[in-house]
Amino acid sequence: QGLLSLQTLKIYGCEGLKEIPEWIDGFTSLRNLFIYNCPKLMPLPKQIGNLPNLETIQIRGCPGAFAEWWEDPTIPDSPLKHVAAEMRWESRCSSSRDYFSCYKYRKA
Repeated sequence: QGLLSLQTLKIYGCEGLKEIPEWIDGFTSLRNLFIYNCPKLMPLPKQIGNLPNLETIQIRGCPGAFAEWWEDPTIPDSPLKHVAAEMRWESRCSSSRDYFSCYKYRKA
């Protein structure tokens, strides 16, 4: 906490990481979030949708991070619902039993 000017957050190979804290919405300058190879990671908290400058979310190798709102941000309770409408998110997602990969970004 307290990193208000943080623009890019990269998390790699944190095998014990289970969740991203709800206070991530305090990173109001965050533009890019990359999370790779964190096999125990659960879906991101809904507060992720409160990040006003977020442009890219990329998750790979985190099979537990899959959430339905990745594929359809318009579903009820999606943290990206208002962002998807206002910022026109596009995504490429794929998942299987052992692997989840998603890349979300704002259309220009």
